[in-house]
Formats: sequence, structure tokens, C-alpha cells
Amino acid sequence: MKITQLSLSVLCLLIGVNTYANTSQNTYFKEERTKEVSRSKVYTATLHSRFSFGDDYEEGGRFYYSDNIDSFGNQEVLDTETEMIFCGPGDRSFTDTIINAAANNRTAGYNTAGREFGVSHDSTTVGFSPSQFENEISNTLLNNADTPQTKGRFCYDESNANGRISYRQAGAESAVYCNPLDFSEASFVDPVSGQTCKLKLDIPIKVGSKRLVRQLQGDSSITIGEGYLGCYASEITGDPLLRLHSNSEECASGNYAECSLTCDWAENLVCNPNDMPAWGSCRGVGTLLFKNDSIVVKSVDALSFNTDEGVVYEGEATFSCRVGPSGPYWSVSNPVCSPAN
Repeated sequence: MKITQLSLSVLCLLIGVNTYANTSQNTYFKEERTKEVSRSKVYTATLHSRFSFGDDYEEGGRFYYSDNIDSFGNQEVLDTETEMIFCGPGDRSFTDTIINAAANNRTAGYNTAGREFGVSHDSTTVGFSPSQFENEISNTLLNNADTPQTKGRFCYDESNANGRISYRQAGAESAVYCNPLDFSEASFVDPVSGQTCKLKLDIPIKVGSKRLVRQLQGDSSITIGEGYLGCYASEITGDPLLRLHSNSEECASGNYAECSLTCDWAENLVCNPNDMPAWGSCRGVGTLLFKNDSIVVKSVDALSFNTDEGVVYEGEATFSCRVGPSGPYWSVSNPVCSPAN
């Protein structure tokens, strides 16, 4: 049988298609074509370390603490993953940073005016290099460094002061966080003690986050309500919802450690200063301490006088509040106590 040139071409094509269809893996790429990679989904202080003012964000720095004071008079560490940071007059948001970077480093044919900025461009056409972008981030953080509420960080422009936010429905700008003014106290009954406590959200928190709240109950110096308040979005309306996380089953059996991780009436999780022991011949004045908290206590001369020896002792020790099967107890470490000179 004579095979024509056309028949030969068709035969080769069919063989090629069949071979490709039966190939289990690509000839040139033995591994998978696409792979899932892990990416950081939280905002951290790593970027700050690249700047000369990075120490301001570390412990002891001026941007390390928030302005919030808890029920015990302690200044809280600023948690940018949970807490909302709002823009004030003159503050810059991340959107402002992008626009400024593009405006200051525009390339031929690139325009940031009006609607041409945004979805019309992506990272391949944005018009500035990574180093230029990093420089603009530094400028934004420095700009926001001297305002009381931003503390050298990006902020959320809820008031849309720069006119750069367009929401599809009214009120959507407040749907990304839970405002304490919009929610009443959450009440719960501790399954271990049978007591009732109430918790009130104290700061605005982001949707999708939860906050551990510890609050004194009324005028009591011992009864403390503790629990996680979570901020969520309604599946129907999208409006923010505040929910109190319930206790686990382990809590009901008297496991106080499990209760402290969720929600509990916390009298059994507090060390009373009146029960704080002496270390050697030294004794000091403590304060109400919660489970796993620690303080350094210095001796008080009037309490550290040994009547048998007629000697005043002085020193200091670290006191921690621990919780065991029988309840809370004081733990002493690094004790120093010796006769005063």
C-alpha cells in the first residue's frame, strides 16, 4: 500500500495526540505545575527592623504600648492583629502610601489620578521599584509617628478624610470592626462556682479577631471575670457581631487552667496580697495578682524586723501567682534577704 505524504502527516499527528493524552507527567516538568506556598497573613514588626527607628516598636519603645489601661491599672501592649488603629488628621493609611509611591515615582504613561489608580494597574505596572516602595513606607511610618493614636503605624481611615474610599452601601466602613459603644455587657455563669460575671468590650477590635478581657466585677477586689470576646460578621447582613466564647467541657470538671483560656468567674485564679508569704526574715507588701502574673517585691523595714535578733532584714524576691488542684498559691523565686547594714 502506498502511503501518501498527506496520510503520513495525519498519522504522525494522531500518534502525537495519543502519546500526549497517555502521558502521566510532563516531559519537561517532573514536579507539579503549581504549588501552594505558605505566606504570612499577619502584620508583624519585622519590617520596622529595617528602619533606623525600629527600636521604637520593640519592648520599652514609645510605640510598644497602647493607650488602653485595663481594669487593674496596667498599660497594655499594643496588639495590631486585634486592635483597630484609626487615622487622625494628617495621618496616612496604606492606600495613601501606595498612591504617594506611585505619584512620586511614576513612569511614562502612568497616571494615579482618579479611577486610573487601583484595579487598572497591578504590581507589574505600578511604576515603582521595591526599594522606592519601602522608602515610601518609611515616610508613612515617620509621618504617623508623632500622632497620639497611630503610634507610627498604618491606620484605618474610617472618616475617608482623603476621599479615596468608595463603599457600595452606607455604613460599610464600620462593618470591619466591633465598636464597644455598639454592644452591651456579655453575661455568663461560671459552671464551677455558679457565680455570674459580666464582660464589656473595652476597645474597638477587628472582625475575625478575639480579645481576652479581664475585668473586676463591681466593687469586688477579688472577683474577676475573664473571657474571650470575639468579633464576627453576620452572614446575612455583614454587620459586626460580638460573641462570648463558651467554656470547654474540661472547665466544668474543675480544671481552672482550661477555664482561664476561655471564660470563667476567676476568684479561684487570683492570689490575694494578704496571703503573700515572707522569704526568710523579709516580708513586703504585694498586690492582687492574676494567674501566671509576676511581680518583684521589696522588703519593708517595719515588716522585716526580727524581734528575737533585734535586726532589720532587707532584700527582694519575685512572686508569681500559680494555680494548682487546690487553687491559687504564691510561688517565690530569686529570693534575696540579709541583715541591713
